[in-house]
Amino acid sequence: NKDTDDFLVGVNQLLGPKTVLTLNFTFRNSSGYEDDPYRGVLFSDYPQGDLNNPSLFGEHRPDFKQSNIGYASLLQYITPLNAGLEGSYRFYDDTFGIRAHTVAVSWHQKIGRMFLISPLFRYYRQTAADFYATQFAGDPSNPGDPNPVPAYYSADYRLSRMETFTFGVEASARVTDWLTLDLAYKRYEMRGLDGVTSQSAYPKANIVTVGARL
Repeated sequence: NKDTDDFLVGVNQLLGPKTVLTLNFTFRNSSGYEDDPYRGVLFSDYPQGDLNNPSLFGEHRPDFKQSNIGYASLLQYITPLNAGLEGSYRFYDDTFGIRAHTVAVSWHQKIGRMFLISPLFRYYRQTAADFYATQFAGDPSNPGDPNPVPAYYSADYRLSRMETFTFGVEASARVTDWLTLDLAYKRYEMRGLDGVTSQSAYPKANIVTVGARL
């Protein structure tokens, strides 16, 4: 079982006829099963047979996480270009020890009465969780091991110190008053920053989205 409660308070404020400010704060509590059952952990004191196929133990994260998230964005309409420029910043902090910053910017260009083209860029950077490492000392199968197993441990690369880049373009066409078609392409790249985790653990992806809105 896992329970998550979110409380969000925010405001959208017109600073002028062509300027919109958005401020949000989210407080989140999550309790229960926080582990990822698909993530394994290597312990250096556990006797290994085949080193090419090491024995892994399931990770163990704290069963409670509290998160604080602040978000601010500013949208400015530019009359001569019939376009809008939007910038945003997001701050994230939780009791796992992760602190993250996200900066994003996008340009919304109106073309005629039907089309909207929006190139975008987003940068994300985070610190590592307090209980993250690529491997740990100790032997979970031997309670008498001189190197005690830590209370919490995870080798999930998503909890490591890292940064991500997202860039791409979104397009929409308002076919009628009640139908809008959407098409988007984004390139996503993730990179580790701790100098220990293998870069091969961090994925890269091409993301294509096609949709329609009624």
